[in-house]
Amino acid sequence: MATPRSREARRFFRCALQRREEADVLFESGYNTGAIYLAGYCVECILKALILANTPHAQQAKVLDLFRGAKAHDYNQLKAWNRERGGPPPPSSVNPSFTLVESWSTALRYSTESLKEEDAQEFLDAVDAIMEWASGRF
Repeated sequence: MATPRSREARRFFRCALQRREEADVLFESGYNTGAIYLAGYCVECILKALILANTPHAQQAKVLDLFRGAKAHDYNQLKAWNRERGGPPPPSSVNPSFTLVESWSTALRYSTESLKEEDAQEFLDAVDAIMEWASGRF
């Protein structure tokens, strides 16, 4: 798995990997909602890593400012920012994974609902597909 050259992009990339490992620990312990919540941040962080990897160093501080507020958690917005910086859109093979994870929201942190193991596994598999695609872009 390649890592981004930019220090800031590497930080988000490593965070994505770490949140994914933590999501596995939660999933294996039966905490499906928590696993999905953390795995959703994997997608957010890997997209931010892509954006930063496609941004000249001199402009990265300005881009980091974009990563505040509700738009910074919106996968479609993050994908758009990546395309604005010359990054390609995800291939059609990854689009179903993005469709599946688009239901994720930071509001999940307040959910007391216990989500089904099958749903969590499907979500984690979609996150893995997105992570694999994105990792190949560095």
